[in-house]
Amino acid sequence: MRLLPSPVVLRPYQAQALAQLLACRDQGMKRVLVVMPTGTGKTTLFSALIGSHHQEPTQKSLVLAHRRELLDQAYRRIGLQNDHLDVAIEGAGMSLRGDADVVVGSIQSLGRPDSKRLGEFNPGLVIIDEAHHAAASTYQQAMRRFGCYEDQTFTVGVTATPHRMDNRQLHGTDEAIFQDVAFTYSLREAIQEGWLADVRGYRVATGIDLSRVRVQHGDYNARQLQDAVNTEERNEAAYMHWSEVAGDRRTIVFCSGIKHADDVADLFRARGASCESVNGSLPTPQRDAILQRFANGKTQVLTNVDIATEGFDLPDVSCVLMLRPTQSWALYTQMIGRGLRVLPNTIDGLVDADARREAVRHSDKTDCIVIDIVDNGEKVAIPKEPGQEKPSLAAIVGLPTEFDLEGHSLDEALKKWDDLLPAGRAVLFRRPTKYDDLGAMLTAVDILAELSMPESVAQT
Repeated sequence: MRLLPSPVVLRPYQAQALAQLLACRDQGMKRVLVVMPTGTGKTTLFSALIGSHHQEPTQKSLVLAHRRELLDQAYRRIGLQNDHLDVAIEGAGMSLRGDADVVVGSIQSLGRPDSKRLGEFNPGLVIIDEAHHAAASTYQQAMRRFGCYEDQTFTVGVTATPHRMDNRQLHGTDEAIFQDVAFTYSLREAIQEGWLADVRGYRVATGIDLSRVRVQHGDYNARQLQDAVNTEERNEAAYMHWSEVAGDRRTIVFCSGIKHADDVADLFRARGASCESVNGSLPTPQRDAILQRFANGKTQVLTNVDIATEGFDLPDVSCVLMLRPTQSWALYTQMIGRGLRVLPNTIDGLVDADARREAVRHSDKTDCIVIDIVDNGEKVAIPKEPGQEKPSLAAIVGLPTEFDLEGHSLDEALKKWDDLLPAGRAVLFRRPTKYDDLGAMLTAVDILAELSMPESVAQT
């Protein structure tokens, strides 16, 4: 392992990921993925990789991202971990002056066909942040321009999901962008090892019919979806359930459109909750002010449209209210991830998983509540492999898509699930399942085992 110039101590899984990336590079692989949940330090990982890459003064690295928040995070983290390197931002109102070792670049600036920016910049390492967007034409333009499909460049995509926004695979097929996944760290592992908060889930059924909402590019048509789900009855049901199980929690609400977000915010305010709505069409100063009030705790609830999915890191959020149906695994995973971070300093210095979990349980944020508003007529395939069925909180960790935690935690459900025999799991995959069904199935298995036991053994 090469020595890192970084003062940051990597977590065990980050160190494993770095070792795998360096091994892939040394083996001659050119484009690989790292899949890690939101909140587990992907930026820290690729900052360490950049430090390992810059063994020679002539080496250059490029980080591509699509949001200002991601650019800022990468710029700060790379500089913190590699204070011997000159790091610069290109795009988002900033332009590189002079020569930099590492450029954090806006894909909007660098991915245009006519872009001349960084014309003389030849990186040997390219990092694609939130790589589930890599199929977009802007990313493909930038990847070709900076040699990602040529032998001299090592390209690493980091993402919380191995699926594109349209649910197609990012790797493993002839048309896939990346050759393979270098390292995967699952949400289940992160929760069970105490790096992320546990999740308690609720599914709230509605009478809304989505069967006539058109699906295009792997997800629902935005206009038709908003027309279908933005109803007074559905919004009221969501508020009532939230007020019962999470009414005192800092909450992010994901909505299907601007009017939907505004209407939900109006409803919450009318019921006495401190709530604001934010979306990408607002002027930047206004949007930043709304986000700052939420971050400072002046606002308890934030309804949003595609703002708080990526690059929005607020550990105080302990409830995610899902009012936006989606068939995109990438989008669903990003939305869930907004509530999973533990509070700062909660687990610092704790090397034992049990100690970390205990520290989280005794912190001001013991877990995250996810309330999923589930509509009728959603197109659900019989599960074959992740990505082919509708995404859900349970399905992310390998439980049946229609599984209802009923307010119990993922960790509790997974422990019961692991005790089931394969035949029992297969039964539960074939029908909508609730948490209590796990106990019933385990009891049935115990009874069958006892009935099949020889009498002489049963009496001992």
